[in-house]
Amino acid sequence: MNLDERQYQEHILHFENLLGEHTKEYGSLESDYRILAE
Repeated sequence: MNLDERQYQEHILHFENLLGEHTKEYGSLESDYRILAE
């Protein structure tokens, strides 16, 4: 694994952690978008 790949993985983990803190908020937004998309 090169440095860029490791940094990429760390950014993914950081982003997932941020999403985890706002799961309910994003979950409701996601369901709203699904309703609009149908």
